[in-house]
Amino acid sequence: MRLSKEALSISVVVRRVAIGAAPFAWEVHRAGNAAPIDVSTDRFRSMEAAYAAGQVRLAALIPKRPSSPVARANRMWAARQAESGGLDALTM
Repeated sequence: MRLSKEALSISVVVRRVAIGAAPFAWEVHRAGNAAPIDVSTDRFRSMEAAYAAGQVRLAALIPKRPSSPVARANRMWAARQAESGGLDALTM
């Protein structure tokens, strides 16, 4: 599946929102908007952990577009070739 143009304008931002052992949180933003679309209620010990959790949420928010008919046909062809053993002969 391909991403839509709208999906490409959405991103995750990690911010320090507190002081202590778990000061980081993620926010999902749309380009051009000051207010976030979604904000984590959980706090994270590291920026990396907050970013990873934000990416999971971002993936859930982004609608996927179906791939083109040509791409689907190519994947189906490759799957049939792999099942019949023909793909190995092509890649050698």
